[in-house]
Amino acid sequence: MNSAHFFIFGILVVALGLGLRARRGKDMSLEQWSVGGRGFGTLIVFLLMAGEIFTTFVFLGGSGFAYGKGAAAFYLLGYGSLCFILSYWLLPPIWRYAKEKGLLSQPDFFEYESQTLGDVVAVVGVVALIPYLVLQLKGLGIIINVASYSSISSTQGIWVGAIIVALYVFVSGIHGSAWTAVVKDILVMFVAVFLGLYLPYHYYGGIGPMFEALNQAKPGFLALAPTGQSTTWYASTVLLSTLGFYMWPHTFTATFGGGDTIVSLLLMAYAFVTQLFPVLLMSLRKNNPVTRSAAIVRIVVGEATVAWVSLTKSTVGALFPFLPSPLQDLNVGIVALALNVITLVFVTLVTRKPESAGAQQVREA
Repeated sequence: MNSAHFFIFGILVVALGLGLRARRGKDMSLEQWSVGGRGFGTLIVFLLMAGEIFTTFVFLGGSGFAYGKGAAAFYLLGYGSLCFILSYWLLPPIWRYAKEKGLLSQPDFFEYESQTLGDVVAVVGVVALIPYLVLQLKGLGIIINVASYSSISSTQGIWVGAIIVALYVFVSGIHGSAWTAVVKDILVMFVAVFLGLYLPYHYYGGIGPMFEALNQAKPGFLALAPTGQSTTWYASTVLLSTLGFYMWPHTFTATFGGGDTIVSLLLMAYAFVTQLFPVLLMSLRKNNPVTRSAAIVRIVVGEATVAWVSLTKSTVGALFPFLPSPLQDLNVGIVALALNVITLVFVTLVTRKPESAGAQQVREA
């Protein structure tokens, strides 16, 4: 065993040990296992949500996308800032309602007193997590392979990591995730800050000189393209990613507790979970006008549209060639979201009875 193996093995042992120890002294009821008994403090909730959000994509997908696409990667900074502003208004009423009703999962929140709608939301969450998990596991395998100087294959790394995570989550639930997130977030912060400062100053003498050298080597690389990944694509992608940020099953439930291919997978998954946002937004109103039928149908229409455009690799320009050039560069997920909202309004108008006004589930803001 060389030093690389020792380091990797040590990190895995620490993660497993913390994950298993996290349940110590706790009566692991379903509420404790899934949402930590709603007793996490501010710091733990912050680190837990950071652990759920900032993953292997930070070091692989994001950096690889920036290396290959240049300024288009700035969308990560854009939606990363806006989503936290959105959370200031969005997350508190979700947490209050979840605590009041004793909710344990995302489908519980979306049920609208309809088990069918809860089932649809659960299916959407599972399907959306497939590309997300592929991204994370593939990234984990690459990191272990590189860290071991190729002596451990990516496949072996994926299996070992997946087994360890499954083991401590099975035993300790969200408590295990929270405590391993503490370690991971500290390591990620240290590595990100160190590399972000060391590399520019070591090789170029500063951050500014590094960007100047990059612009000289590849003029225009730091500006958005006039077509394709243009300003329109940037704005629509930031909007889509911001609305879908807290729609992931794991980040949504955490609230209750108090390269190019990789980026494409993540953007597709974001488009998928974003289809849940309109119903969430309407559910926060004191008098929710959306009917159960409308909520179910609009989710199905939105997800079917995302699946179709993803499988056919369609773009807004290909679907609507008559649109002005800037609009043709819109993120195609916007089409699914627009159809989602149109369906929501139409089906609500058709199925809502005058005498049943106000009968739908009310969320206290």
